[in-house]
Formats: sequence, C-alpha cells, structure tokens
Amino acid sequence: MDDKNITRKFRHGLFVFIALIIIELAEYIIGVSVSSGNFIFMVLLAVPGSWLIVHYFMHIKELWLPPEE
Repeated sequence: MDDKNITRKFRHGLFVFIALIIIELAEYIIGVSVSSGNFIFMVLLAVPGSWLIVHYFMHIKELWLPPEE
C-alpha cells in the first residue's frame, strides 16, 4: 500500500466516525426533547448508524468476498 491509499482510508474512516457522532447527537437531542412518540425517530436514526458500524468497522462485506490468495 502506498501512502496516498493509506491516507485515503484514514480520511474515509474519519468521515464515517464524524457521521456516527452526528447521528448519535441527533438521537440524544430527540430522545431528550421529545417526551412521547419518539420511537420512530430513534429507529430511523439507529438504522443508518448501525449500518455504518457494521459496514465500515466490522467489515461485514468481507464475508461475501472470495478469499485473496
């Protein structure tokens, strides 16, 4: 791997991390400010956050890729 590719991967990971922070802050604000009926908002925010974690940090896509030789 060259330095440019490593830098690109670190930057991509940083963007995903920042997106997770924004999603979590939105969940917190909605959870604190809405007294009732916030379940649908929490689910709508939990799905993209869960997908980001599973896809980028748990590398779920590698389960379906053929092994490298």
